[in-house]
Amino acid sequence: MIAYLPTTAAAEESNGAITVPVRKLSVPDFDKLAFDAYKTKFMYLACHVTSEDPNERMHWPDCCFEVGYENYYSEEYEEKNWRSVGANSVVPLRDLSLHPATCALHYGPAVFEGSKAFVSAKNRVVLFRPEMNAARLQKSAARVLLPKVPIDMFVEAAAQTVLANREFIPPFHAANWAWETRNPMCLYVRPLLFGHGPQLGVRPAKDHLFLVYTSPVRAYYSVSGMRVLITRSFHRAAPGGTGNTKAASNYVPGLLPTQLARRGYDWVHDKPVRVSEEPFNDVLYLDAVHNKYIEEFSGANFLAVTTEGTLISPQSNSIL
Repeated sequence: MIAYLPTTAAAEESNGAITVPVRKLSVPDFDKLAFDAYKTKFMYLACHVTSEDPNERMHWPDCCFEVGYENYYSEEYEEKNWRSVGANSVVPLRDLSLHPATCALHYGPAVFEGSKAFVSAKNRVVLFRPEMNAARLQKSAARVLLPKVPIDMFVEAAAQTVLANREFIPPFHAANWAWETRNPMCLYVRPLLFGHGPQLGVRPAKDHLFLVYTSPVRAYYSVSGMRVLITRSFHRAAPGGTGNTKAASNYVPGLLPTQLARRGYDWVHDKPVRVSEEPFNDVLYLDAVHNKYIEEFSGANFLAVTTEGTLISPQSNSIL
């Protein structure tokens, strides 16, 4: 017997795509910002499509191995297959139409970056070292076998998207950057690279998208300090995995531990157990081998300062 689900008015066909129900983003209010996605106006969009090439040796990832894996991901090799989806690279921000067999939805070939744009005290729009984010995206792409985005293209995409959304950058207020009244806000910049081609079976997609969108945000963590749960029951990454990349799949294992911690719970003997009447802001993970060495948080790196003033960071191949 076939069970029929109740229909929804939102699920109707429009221009060949089905519109599905989703929460509507709100217009940002700089006085009430959270760290979330808000309405902006423009995004950057480019595609790397190899499935149309009649020569299958030029399909991804064969075209990568054709020139040699190490050669392809080297600084010297120029990737020239990226092109705009429309007439311009910067387009009005809108939903994307994806096939149900989209590779990234099933097998996870997706990497991203996070950067910030500010209005400075001199009323200039500034980005913090976007070329370093570009280099890390290439490193992440190499690990999960995605086409690399040239550094110049990445930086230009971030800059164009930020300037196109200039009105959404929170204005500079000196008080927001003073220690006593700190309330830092910025325009968060999210570059995303993923395999959007339809693919059934554990193989790389032949077609990929690179996009950049933005959203005004406040600080990710409370500026007044945070309570942290050090968990020994969950691990963020393991040696030989993808923990040292910004692969989208790295963040899924941290969702349950973080949500438990924010309710005062940890995972003990295969079940949630309350360990505090007060909520924690985040989880700090230990290494997966010895379960005793600090690695990093769910959403941030860990740094410590000794009483002598020495800055210490974890030494691990499994962290960013």
